[in-house]
Amino acid sequence: MITYSNKQAIINRLIKFSTWYRSHLSIPIYNFTVYGYAVLYMYTASSKLWDMEKFIKGIADVPYIGNYAQPIGWDVVQLEILLAIGLIIPRFQRRALLGSTMLIGIFTLYLALMMYFVPNHLCSCGGVIESMGWNTHLAFNILWLILGIWSIRQKNNIIIYH
Repeated sequence: MITYSNKQAIINRLIKFSTWYRSHLSIPIYNFTVYGYAVLYMYTASSKLWDMEKFIKGIADVPYIGNYAQPIGWDVVQLEILLAIGLIIPRFQRRALLGSTMLIGIFTLYLALMMYFVPNHLCSCGGVIESMGWNTHLAFNILWLILGIWSIRQKNNIIIYH
């Protein structure tokens, strides 16, 4: 039988664990996500800029959006750079994290649709990410999407020190 003092001891341990979790795990995971997104987007943007012609040509081959390859290509690169910069500036970090998570969500949806509907998978991602297999690429994106959503939800529960 659980007595009042046992219940209180369990509650105290849960509170203690919650406090430990927030102070020891939440902040490092949040920071990893924020700065990881910044590095990821800066890396992919610079990789796309390095061979912009190839990137735009890859978009041009995609059904339905191919006619808009030029503006989409430049807009994606600019957005990735803008988000990467916003993520490292504390004043803009919250909005940049939200934008980054939305962008990775769009990329993930695009990947899933391409895998399902298009027989010749077309990837115009930059750098090493482009060389991933499709399932690995999808898992990579889903992982970053989960980290982004978790970090957005945790932002209100943790104090971030800069």
